Amino acid sequence: MQLDWVGEDTLQGEAGRLAASLGLAGRVDFHGFQTYERLPQFYGRARLYVQASRHESQGVAVCEAAAAGLPIVGTA
Repeated sequence: MQLDWVGEDTLQGEAGRLAASLGLAGRVDFHGFQTYERLPQFYGRARLYVQASRHESQGVAVCEAAAAGLPIVGTA
């Protein structure tokens, strides 16, 4: 199983370092910022959408994932 991590790296590579330290570097692809037009390619191949953002004010990505028929998981 592979994790596609889409979004700007606001932690200066900390997530990538954590993935490497856990032995998961080969299982996580960090795609960085993607334009709106490129997002459907990720939704099209996804099995699950994880909303890990602490500050998602409008939930647009969650709505798009739901429209694509994906199960959605969020953090507290």
